[in-house]
Amino acid sequence: MENNINDSSTTKWVWGAVTIVVIIGLILIAKKNNKPEIPTEAVAVAVTKPQPEPAPIVSTTTPVVKKPAVRTAVKVPATTTKTAANVIRYTNRGFEPSVLEVKRGESVEFVNENDSKVMVIRSHDENPENFYPGFSQEGGPLGNGGKFYFAFTLPGTWLYYNLNGNKEQGAIIVR
Repeated sequence: MENNINDSSTTKWVWGAVTIVVIIGLILIAKKNNKPEIPTEAVAVAVTKPQPEPAPIVSTTTPVVKKPAVRTAVKVPATTTKTAANVIRYTNRGFEPSVLEVKRGESVEFVNENDSKVMVIRSHDENPENFYPGFSQEGGPLGNGGKFYFAFTLPGTWLYYNLNGNKEQGAIIVR
């Protein structure tokens, strides 16, 4: 008789443990399935939020290794312009001039004249008030003789720096 009581008691314990495990499992599954989801409309709104129009990068040039070359005449269309009246030189002393004032719509030419450092222009994105959308040099670092052109269409004071030397900074004032 004592054996039957122990078997019945053991069976109750097993069923109790199984019930507790099933309940905990159902609770965990219910919590996992109740994660809030962002509606598709909200995602579309977040993704398509209008952004300020970035100024176009006119062009970037990288100097090549100097080799003897055969010079040939090339006809360039009159509408193609790569020069800028506003030039900032990156020298062994940093950017010269460090502050340049231009009119809205004018281009600035950044020229690397540093003997030992490469130039990678970046807009100051840490301070949103002085961040110019799109004003960051793409295409990799430019060595000595390399040029980067940028047209400024938004008025304001726009800060920049050389990614390879954060202390080398400057500002473009667009009127």
